[in-house]
Amino acid sequence: MPSEDRSKIALESIRPRLELFHSAIAVTTEEIRGLLSGSGESRDDQSIALGHFAKGHVDVERFSAFSKKSSRVDTEAEKPIRAARDVLNRLLHESDELFVLRLAEGDNLATLVDHRLAVIGLAFAAAHVVDLAKRGKYRDEEHSLMLEGLRWANWSRAERALAPGLIVELPGTEFVPAQLAPYLDAGMKIVFVVDGDAPAAAMARLVTPGVFVQQAIGDASLEAF
Repeated sequence: MPSEDRSKIALESIRPRLELFHSAIAVTTEEIRGLLSGSGESRDDQSIALGHFAKGHVDVERFSAFSKKSSRVDTEAEKPIRAARDVLNRLLHESDELFVLRLAEGDNLATLVDHRLAVIGLAFAAAHVVDLAKRGKYRDEEHSLMLEGLRWANWSRAERALAPGLIVELPGTEFVPAQLAPYLDAGMKIVFVVDGDAPAAAMARLVTPGVFVQQAIGDASLEAF
């Protein structure tokens, strides 16, 4: 079976995690809209900011009913909050490719996974920036870099519980899954799509209490996973 087809099967196995992650982003974006209400944005602007995923998932009228004009942020806080909203909006418009990592021979598995998770972690970094700005604690020189990525090591336990999962396509020569053991906590799910021969029992070191490990060949079901 071509790796593309196997990756599609793998993506469906983490689909519930992807939907949970996207829903959290959509709701956060809507909360930001409430914070910025009355700051010159039109209703159309607000709908666009939610992105394509939120359409049909977030009832704008319902959420706007809970938006309090009195909770509008100060003028100096608007810039970082808008920057955070833009980051969330970009993530909402990302395709499933954000959650598929492809390695070539010679690539370092742990390094590339850490970088991709930092990009995914932008969702949480944006939420942190909004919180800091709301409380008047945001300092551009100190916090602006947060919107360039948030490494897994800096995710809170609650944020890790929202981890959407990751599909990793790689040649068998680079299949060293033990490198990713530090990432396998809370809600994280990783599916390896391996091309070519791989070391025997490569995933044995991942078999630890609380970690589910499954190996499948061909189009075998991933329902248990």
